[in-house]
Amino acid sequence: MKKFKKQCTDRIYELLIKLQVDRENEEIKRTICHLYGIIDIIKAQGEEEEEDNIAKIILDNTNFLARQKQVLRLIEEFSKIEMPILGEEPTDPNISREDRITLVHDFFKEVLDRHMYEVFSQLLKRRKELVHYFKNPNENKVNREVYLPFYHEAHIFINETSSIDTISSLCHEYMHAIISIINDDFNQSHILAEIPSEFAETLVLDYLKRDPLLNAFASDLLSYTYCDYLSDAKILQIQSELLKKCHFRDEVNFHKFQNTINHLKKQDRFKDVEEYFDTEVLSTFSASEYLKYSIGQVMEQILFLAYREDPQKARFILRKLINLNWHQCFKDLRNDLFALGLEPTEETAKTYKSLIMNPQSSCFKK
Repeated sequence: MKKFKKQCTDRIYELLIKLQVDRENEEIKRTICHLYGIIDIIKAQGEEEEEDNIAKIILDNTNFLARQKQVLRLIEEFSKIEMPILGEEPTDPNISREDRITLVHDFFKEVLDRHMYEVFSQLLKRRKELVHYFKNPNENKVNREVYLPFYHEAHIFINETSSIDTISSLCHEYMHAIISIINDDFNQSHILAEIPSEFAETLVLDYLKRDPLLNAFASDLLSYTYCDYLSDAKILQIQSELLKKCHFRDEVNFHKFQNTINHLKKQDRFKDVEEYFDTEVLSTFSASEYLKYSIGQVMEQILFLAYREDPQKARFILRKLINLNWHQCFKDLRNDLFALGLEPTEETAKTYKSLIMNPQSSCFKK
């Protein structure tokens, strides 16, 4: 079956190449758009992937992280934070789909600048054709924004879970869609490209905290989300340490791997994530998949804190961020981000944690 799926995908690409020669034909252009979109969605949802060899996964992770030393420095301070103790998650407030859309609209109206809000409004008007909800939501279905460049059209696919979680997911994907429309040169696959959407996801939960009926759930979800990314940052640091000590290149030495894990477990900075040293967890963790989101979460902290101090300044930084040259090398792009004030520090991490873990800390007034 997997071989057949690959043959089908290859055949579609072959047809797309042939179709490119007749782009002036409107019907063919729409077909190309939809085919690209379908392939992208299939990849995103990826039913069942073939199980990789554990050694290969570990080797892929370590080799990937070997090329990401500069990127990993951005999450260094964040990964040192002690893991908060969380209580039980409260009952979902069960908000209707239309009420969720209303909350998303009101949030973006308040936080976006005029031009970004106008783009969002146009997307919202077409939500019945551009926003697609999975009929049978489950953890294997991934939220996704698919941009069709020929038609300047952004489709959003949402996995409806709890009401508040769905609201934050909508804001995350709508931010991707807004950026696609504003700047189709924005490189959505870049290692730093999740910053604006992670910012929207965090800020909307802070926005919902101002409502007494939603405060408990929004606060808890914000804390759980924060801890998820904190865990990812710590696992990435563990993987990085394993790389430094094991020097895997072409083959994984499991004896050395396990001995290194046992040594790292004893270090104070990893004492609160001992469960993440499990060999199975480390061998199924995709460093490339999680690093982008972990970086987005770390870098959006500065933008989040800036918004609390001065919303107008944060909007200005956000627009500058979106319009950067995203095709330049990481070092130059990082320097551009630092010039905008988006440089993570130990103080940033501590301030962010204190606000995220405080249910009464919303910067929005009722």
